[in-house]
Amino acid sequence: MRDEVDFGTVIAAESLALPCATVLVLAAGGFLRKEVVAEPLHELRSAYGLPPDPRLAVLDRHPVLSPFPPNFRDPRFPLPAHTFSFRPTAAGPADTAPRTPTVYFTLGTVDNTTDLFSRVLTGLRELPVNVVVTVGERVDPANLGPLPDHVRVEQFVPQELLLPQCDLVVSHGGSGSLMGALAHGLPSVLIFLGSDQPYNARRCVELGTAQVLDPVTVTPEEVRTTVSAVLADGGYRRSAERVRKEINALPVPEQTIPPARSVPLINGQRQKSDSQSNPRPGETVRHRSRSWDHVRHDDEPKGPCRVDGQDSSAPTSPATGRQMRSPSSSTACSRAPRSARELRPVVGRFDAAWDRATAHLRVRGALWSSR
Repeated sequence: MRDEVDFGTVIAAESLALPCATVLVLAAGGFLRKEVVAEPLHELRSAYGLPPDPRLAVLDRHPVLSPFPPNFRDPRFPLPAHTFSFRPTAAGPADTAPRTPTVYFTLGTVDNTTDLFSRVLTGLRELPVNVVVTVGERVDPANLGPLPDHVRVEQFVPQELLLPQCDLVVSHGGSGSLMGALAHGLPSVLIFLGSDQPYNARRCVELGTAQVLDPVTVTPEEVRTTVSAVLADGGYRRSAERVRKEINALPVPEQTIPPARSVPLINGQRQKSDSQSNPRPGETVRHRSRSWDHVRHDDEPKGPCRVDGQDSSAPTSPATGRQMRSPSSSTACSRAPRSARELRPVVGRFDAAWDRATAHLRVRGALWSSR
């Protein structure tokens, strides 16, 4: 299993003829696109003796698990055909009893010593609301100087305890922070910094759950005006509540994994019979072929397993000089090793696979250079 921006794992899994599920970590999509990473991934595949994959089908060939509501995904970047959406936890609506509003402010754990952080905090401290700020372990709250009584700064606060008491979240729009707010039906004011955050912010504006401020030009006065406007307009809260209900309607992980495991696999690849069409999110595909249960739990051999010996046609790892095997090689293992004798050469194969896993950083660099 890998997250969607981990490319080394999928290369290693394909080389070892293993299925590899993907967990989405980019809520709205868009930041990671196949055309962005295609060239370095093609080079990486060639370097490690894997066959061409012009459409990069390997990235979403196997089950894709999404902890995000499907309707939050930007329609310009649709989900893979066999995506299984789930909710990590169930969350109730935030407390709406009459009281002084509470605003939660976070820019994650990196950008809390910048001028932007100071401008936002200056704007929030002058509002007639309770403000809770988290700064991460790298910042000592005492270094922020004297603050009014209605502003509390902590390095870390569990969101599941804080968010039910909040009325609005001011954040950078990271997928984790944003989904935490929406899971409790909370609107946001978003000040995106990079990565997937601009795509998330745009989707929130389209869904009516947030307003967006420019991180370069925003002033304390703009922060005060925008936060006040979102708190006063119940439409943002109602839109966020609709997303919360969609999240809570999703199955829990225990209900999601069994259907995902039923996606059929042969030699690490999903197979489809003539009578089957691509499943829609949440549908279960049933097929009388090799499944995830066989890969992980079958106690009986299903065929010969020639993992020892050398294949003169197999490519050599450019990093270690070790001989490597592609999934189509005659030495590919069709079952788990049963003895120490069989395990020794498999360990060597995993050493070569580790070289691939470290190479994913080069591919991820292409994402940043394209921005």
